Amino acid sequence: MIMPEKGSLVGDLDQLIIQVYTAGYYLTGCREKAERLCALVFDKYDRPGLGTHENLVWPLFCHIFLQCCDEQEEIGGNTGSQSDLLPGAEAIQRALLELPPGERMAVILKYKAGMDGETIARCMDCSISRVSRLLAARKEKLRRKCFGQ
Repeated sequence: MIMPEKGSLVGDLDQLIIQVYTAGYYLTGCREKAERLCALVFDKYDRPGLGTHENLVWPLFCHIFLQCCDEQEEIGGNTGSQSDLLPGAEAIQRALLELPPGERMAVILKYKAGMDGETIARCMDCSISRVSRLLAARKEKLRRKCFGQ
């Protein structure tokens, strides 16, 4: 099987859906909210003529997540529900959920979706230097919070 190049049409839509759901789960800390976020992304994404283009999915994902945070109660950030947190990763996930939505988005795109700074900047519609500063500061903050360093 020939793997698509980065930014090309996605060869496996199921894999992309899993990636978007997983990122949504880490952003929200809740399965139901992750499912809703994933459904919103692929509902808007499923328009005639769009095709399955990865470069369209992630910016749409960022936009929808941040728009939901602006319009409704904060998606995520509620660490009172411990049942949805991943076993063995509660401290890390709780610390992630305490970050503001935009900061959490950058961290998740970098460390869970595996994106580089330039791609994150395009998805979040900001500068690469802002993404670099944000990631460096959040990485240190999360390290101190989770590991007391």
